[in-house]
Amino acid sequence: MIRKRLITLVSAVLMSLGVVAVAASPANAGEVTFAVDVSWSENHDKDCLGPLDAASACFQPYGDVIWVKDNAKDGHRVWVTWYEYVSERSGSCVNTLGAAVGWTWCNKDFGEGHLIRWQINYYDANDKVKTTGNMYTYA
Repeated sequence: MIRKRLITLVSAVLMSLGVVAVAASPANAGEVTFAVDVSWSENHDKDCLGPLDAASACFQPYGDVIWVKDNAKDGHRVWVTWYEYVSERSGSCVNTLGAAVGWTWCNKDFGEGHLIRWQINYYDANDKVKTTGNMYTYA
């Protein structure tokens, strides 16, 4: 009973500080950025994955922007995990805003000409994490 209360207390403190674990991604230990609501822009070229039933995502080299869209009204977050090869940075761009918002983005700062591996992560109908194949884009 004490252990359960301690776990609940620690979880509440971490959530209040904005610390969130992102499940089943190759970038668990990396940077976690929460996507913000922005209007989709056609101004710059993007490499895109999707649309999938659950999510769509694009990487925009100009500005180092990761776009992510929740396509399912299921209450689950969707996220893009990424890995920058030269610096060995990794992280996630997490959309917690839901399907009604549309496109969201995380504005990153990658090294010029660095190769970025990225993929979409989402929950399926059975609440299991699914991941798309890897995409590769030069920043």
